[in-house]
Amino acid sequence: MSKLFSILFAVVFCVSPAIAGIAVWYCPGYGLYPYGAANVTSTVPGTGLLANNGSGRTLIQLIYAGFDHVVGDGSDNRVNPANAANGYVTGDDWVMASTVLSRGMQGVDEWGFSSTLRPPHVDLDWNLTGFAYVRVFHDDTPQDGEAYYDTPLVSLDLGFFDPTSFAFAQWIFIDPAPVSGVALNRYIGSGPAPTPQIPSILYLPGDQRLSLGVPGGYRLNRVLGATGLLGNGGWDWQPLAEGADYENQSGTVSIFTAGAGAAPQRVIRIGVLPDP
Repeated sequence: MSKLFSILFAVVFCVSPAIAGIAVWYCPGYGLYPYGAANVTSTVPGTGLLANNGSGRTLIQLIYAGFDHVVGDGSDNRVNPANAANGYVTGDDWVMASTVLSRGMQGVDEWGFSSTLRPPHVDLDWNLTGFAYVRVFHDDTPQDGEAYYDTPLVSLDLGFFDPTSFAFAQWIFIDPAPVSGVALNRYIGSGPAPTPQIPSILYLPGDQRLSLGVPGGYRLNRVLGATGLLGNGGWDWQPLAEGADYENQSGTVSIFTAGAGAAPQRVIRIGVLPDP
């Protein structure tokens, strides 16, 4: 699967004495992954968003962040599933354009990637500065409790371009790593928060360690261990020390099981927090 970059905008503006306008590309350039995916570079069949969401379709929106220049109403309540008529947005945001990616249609694979670049969104009457972002939903019918992903805000930089060619378009790379995709990392409304899933736990006999990956969209908060049960039936959780009991390298947690740094605990708990 040939990839170029994760989520991208190409923003092109035309300004003349008579008219101003925009032409905007918004699409996955590497791949989309389901909530909690630990590996956002995987090309293994069955790991893409469209292979895991039950419909094989996802709604992607290009959204203007309104005159207050913040996503939604400024709170974590960014999506209103009852506001389908206005694209599910909150606050003074509005949807500039949207598209549904369907697996197997127009060359779209399970990661939402297509080697065929769709035409950009063009609005020759657009003359507003400000910010925009791209929203990716779990599927094409957003509901409470479903996951989604918002890119960071992108400043709309009005400038000139050649109306006969997009060769001099302004490219804004949303993901700083152009060789990886993104996993959905937020959830809608009042529904239950999705449970982070750790895809596998490996025992490395050579290093005598247990190794596991922090789920995509999260960062490690703490590691706890327990040696036994308390009188109330709960575990006697104690914090483990990084460097002494475990290591955390680029989102992979390795827990020592032998040697001077071996944790004596029988049970290990990993605490994670959503990425900001």
